[in-house]
Amino acid sequence: MKKLLVSVVGLSSMLIAAQNVPAHNPKKPLVKTAPTLNQHKQLGKTATAPVLVEDEKEIRGIAFTLKNGYFVPQEKVLRDIFDRKGGVGGYWVEGAVRYEFWKKLNAELSGSYFERKGIALCGNECTEVKIPTLGLGLKYFFECNNWLSFFLGGGLRVFFYREKNYSQYVQQCVNETVAGGMVNLGVEFDVYKGLFIDLFADYNGGKTNLNCNKCCSSSCCDINVGGFVGGIGLGYKF
Repeated sequence: MKKLLVSVVGLSSMLIAAQNVPAHNPKKPLVKTAPTLNQHKQLGKTATAPVLVEDEKEIRGIAFTLKNGYFVPQEKVLRDIFDRKGGVGGYWVEGAVRYEFWKKLNAELSGSYFERKGIALCGNECTEVKIPTLGLGLKYFFECNNWLSFFLGGGLRVFFYREKNYSQYVQQCVNETVAGGMVNLGVEFDVYKGLFIDLFADYNGGKTNLNCNKCCSSSCCDINVGGFVGGIGLGYKF
């Protein structure tokens, strides 16, 4: 009798334990299955999206440049005035900031300054010429490799022509604001981690009508206050 009771109790315990174990669902395998093709595509899109955004940020950027060059006026009258002091031109300083907004095409804002002393054509009096400018234009870069690029650009340039004469035959002070244009070309070398050097050759032009020289009637005409400038620049890309 005792053996029978023990057997019944043991069988009951086994039944209770079996009820507490969750049943296996054949529709939900315990082993993880490999992702489907659609899941792979979704995972690929999710993983590559940040990379595309990062590449786009690397393409677009801001660059600052400081340039130093030699300016030669287009107008012969100005060249003759400077040549009497030694040299037909003078040093040109320019600063520029540009932003690449679409596939190597940049918008650039620049400002330059030129100052030179000469000798009046009708005597030995001193003549001082100052030409600050502001420019706004577009510049496109043609990449040769990862460190060398050629660029070509153009746009508008405003000249603030200032002339001071100590000769009695000409107007003592000339202040003219002249609207004109510019053409830019050159080559840019990437040096190290955003630092670059460029070699440039630009043309700037703008005409104005200055008062006639009383002793030299041939100079009574529209005068181009622009000219040619070439030099070297140092810049940094962000």
